[in-house]
Amino acid sequence: MLNNWSPFAVVRWTNLYFPYIPSFCGFLGDWFGGPLGRLFISGVHDVPVRGNKPWRLVPGWAHSFYFNFPKTRCDDSVTRHLADALDLTATLSD
Repeated sequence: MLNNWSPFAVVRWTNLYFPYIPSFCGFLGDWFGGPLGRLFISGVHDVPVRGNKPWRLVPGWAHSFYFNFPKTRCDDSVTRHLADALDLTATLSD
């Protein structure tokens, strides 16, 4: 039973993140973001964003580059995944 402690129980969360890449000096990419489905179990749809290179690989700064390229619409860019998650490319029927 839902109560006032569970306002987001029926919300689906689309989590976009730049996956990190292990390297010789630690790892490249987003140090702060990542998949959250295993922590919150249901309701989280994890989407790894593999586009937006080379910016998604900058160590320590990649997390701040998610929304720096709003006109980039390649197949695996942040803006493409946002448009898909929000269904911005759908046409409305009468």
